[in-house]
Amino acid sequence: MNTIDSAVQEELARLVRQAGAKLMEYWPGALSSRGREGLHIAKKPDGSFVTEADYVSNDILTAALRQLFPADGILSEESEIDPALGQKERIWIIDPLDGTQTFIDGNDDFAILLALCNRGAMEFGMMYLPARDQFAMACKGRGATVNGVSMRVSQSSEIRPQALYLRHLSGPKSEKVFPRWLDSSAAFLRLCQGEFDGIVVKIVNHQEWDLATAAVLIEESGGKVTDEHGQKISFGSGTVTFTHFVASNGKVHQDLLRLLECP
Repeated sequence: MNTIDSAVQEELARLVRQAGAKLMEYWPGALSSRGREGLHIAKKPDGSFVTEADYVSNDILTAALRQLFPADGILSEESEIDPALGQKERIWIIDPLDGTQTFIDGNDDFAILLALCNRGAMEFGMMYLPARDQFAMACKGRGATVNGVSMRVSQSSEIRPQALYLRHLSGPKSEKVFPRWLDSSAAFLRLCQGEFDGIVVKIVNHQEWDLATAAVLIEESGGKVTDEHGQKISFGSGTVTFTHFVASNGKVHQDLLRLLECP
């Protein structure tokens, strides 16, 4: 049963906004921030960066979720994976600071991602871009909103100019491909709002916490999410087993899958 009622949604929104306010205290792009020297930047074994802000946000989110939902599992980028995670039916998937590099650089497209999966299926998600004051939310069967306004994917039956976003892969030279780099969350939000028709992410360093919230937001905006074979993606295992994350308005999905078949 979906237990994410309006009261729980309000509590989760308050929690995510609290973590976002804390991130803004560290963000080098804010005039009042401590700057890069206050971030205590470190490099992870995989080569990515982590900052004090990542850990502070993670502590806020995980502590509150454990108190609110003690029986649920938690899968977070900045926490050790619980060996008992596979025994949990409901798992909260968190990225306390999605886009750490863009955050460090002072750009404003970083986000907090929080999602709930139930037996592998995405049930609920929140995406908060505090520097842009964009708050997106989706609940299975109830649609998706950003700042309280309903989101719908585009209805285009073919990919429009600059409406295809590719990450970590080079597609054919085409006017359809968006020419600039975007942080993943900002790109996914554009798809939900109908600005993009499709997104293909080759899995290089993305993990479940980067993609779970996007999956429920896109689907509840009327879009489609699959792996490179057109199969629905299951979340909550803590391991990414697919090679491409394919998201679209649904109408151009087969075009994206065919793109991946090209040599």
